[in-house]
Amino acid sequence: KCVLHHYPFIGDRLIIGKFCAIAEGARFIMNGANHAMSGFSTYPFNIFGHGWEQGFDPQTWSKEIRGDTIVGNDVWIGMDAVIMPGVKVGHGV
Repeated sequence: KCVLHHYPFIGDRLIIGKFCAIAEGARFIMNGANHAMSGFSTYPFNIFGHGWEQGFDPQTWSKEIRGDTIVGNDVWIGMDAVIMPGVKVGHGV
């Protein structure tokens, strides 16, 4: 799996442009990997699997969200690359 920590209740998107080449082992880390520093704990509750998010108010995460992750058109992403949350990779990179 190359998209990690993507949870629908957060609302972030991974947008990949046309004619992109993504090598084996490349990973996209989504905003769900960020720890909510304003909460009662920074513990990574997502390790429990599905259902953990029902105990959280999505509005409390809004300060921690870095936005959509966007990969432009005609982009090459190399082997074992890691793209962090909210990164915008321009066209032709």
